[in-house]
Amino acid sequence: MHLHTPHLDHIGAVRQLLPEFGNNIPIYATDFTIGMIKRQMEEAVVEVSPNYQIVDPFKHEQIRISEHMTLEFVHVLHSIPGCVAMVVRTPNGNIVHMGDWRFENDPVDTQFDLPRLAEIAQKEGVHLLMNESTNIDTPGTHPHVNIRLAKVLAKL
Repeated sequence: MHLHTPHLDHIGAVRQLLPEFGNNIPIYATDFTIGMIKRQMEEAVVEVSPNYQIVDPFKHEQIRISEHMTLEFVHVLHSIPGCVAMVVRTPNGNIVHMGDWRFENDPVDTQFDLPRLAEIAQKEGVHLLMNESTNIDTPGTHPHVNIRLAKVLAKL
């Protein structure tokens, strides 16, 4: 199982799905995402013991998933830490799944690793780009969550 975002709409079903796969299923994710999954698993009805594999998206490691497939996590920005794009390499071509992301001029977290994605595109090619487009038709930029929170708290 490979998870790119720790938001509950992405990991919320994990506690129902993991028992279906049994113990020792590998789960590849960032340390923050794995922490969120572990918290979800505290509420699981059936106890399972997954094989958590913490991936550092800044190391650009290729994780062998099968004989013909590797996976690389690339750091992206979003409204929660631990978000990544996934590069799936197969003999038939490379797939980039962007997950949830956004650009920020002054990020709270480490800047989006666009140079790594560009390097992969230029050197290896991307045969399929899977990208979400929530709010694509809304002009302007998205403010930091902490700025909005500060404004709300100031009103209290």
